[in-house]
Amino acid sequence: MYSAETLFSLEATTVQRTNDGLLFIGGLLFGCGLFSLLLPTAQSIDLRPRLNVRGVPALAVLCAVLSMAAIFLFLVLGRLF
Repeated sequence: MYSAETLFSLEATTVQRTNDGLLFIGGLLFGCGLFSLLLPTAQSIDLRPRLNVRGVPALAVLCAVLSMAAIFLFLVLGRLF
């Protein structure tokens, strides 16, 4: 039988894992939504100074980087508060 302190620490660990999973799913949805919103302007996106991609692949890279940055930001903010 668990003590109350052990039970609450196990509960907190489960809640933290669930929150992290929801955060990653939200980041994936954010990236897909951003990609679909910016798809009409994909031909004007050029990442050639840094990467040799332009068009739709450049848009995919841009959306992936922005969604990872958003996930990292909210992950850090979630740990602080």
